[in-house]
Amino acid sequence: MSWIKPVTYETASPEVKAFLDEKGHEILNSSRKRPYQMQNLVVYETIEVGAGKMDDEVQRVVGKRYGDLLEYTISNEKHSQICTAYYKQCLLDQGINPDAPEYDEKDQAVVDFSKAVANDNGNIPEEVRAALLRNFTEEQIAVLAGMAVAASGDTLFERIFDLK
Repeated sequence: MSWIKPVTYETASPEVKAFLDEKGHEILNSSRKRPYQMQNLVVYETIEVGAGKMDDEVQRVVGKRYGDLLEYTISNEKHSQICTAYYKQCLLDQGINPDAPEYDEKDQAVVDFSKAVANDNGNIPEEVRAALLRNFTEEQIAVLAGMAVAASGDTLFERIFDLK
């Protein structure tokens, strides 16, 4: 259970209320994290809107499969229950079972990169760098890195407030 209270429409700041009035009150309850992010509109926009833009870019430049694989792996390695469950379902919807993976070299490069980001503060081993360079363009690698930063921040927010 979180150690701060979730925001409701009634307790939201005037700025957040105006945003909800414009965009729709359902946003507040569209995720278990949302009522905590909505303590401040900039927090919400930085974490969710920024991650959403990165997710769109990853899908455009690299592909949904690799974005979801990256986000699932980081979330799982960081023990983020909300994000892990969400991205596991995204992978299952694509016919990918992360509990019994059958990864090709390109998939494995993303998994190994994601694990290094999650577990070693972004210190990417030389063999992982080489695998990424064999399988992706430099632009694609930069986009994967940007998504890794966004996914790491999202899971960190969840863990800071003990959201499950």
